[in-house]
Amino acid sequence: PGAGAPAAAAAALPPLTTAEEKELKAFDLDSTYGPCLGLTRLERFLRAEKLQINPPPSVREILHRVHPTSPSAQAILSGKPGVVC
Repeated sequence: PGAGAPAAAAAALPPLTTAEEKELKAFDLDSTYGPCLGLTRLERFLRAEKLQINPPPSVREILHRVHPTSPSAQAILSGKPGVVC
């Protein structure tokens, strides 16, 4: 695999539906699952699962279809100046 392999793998994944994007945003904004600062959505999901907070299984299913470097892998507030999520 060459340098373009990760980009090609990301391009092969189908885009998320509007409903899936909304579900991920709702997960981001739900403080039940803890802060998201410095975590990807999957890391936050796994932490919540480990703490037995019971995050929605559908979120995990969506995240397993998202390439780790995709913007969809990041919380919507992640990286915004002055925002602690």
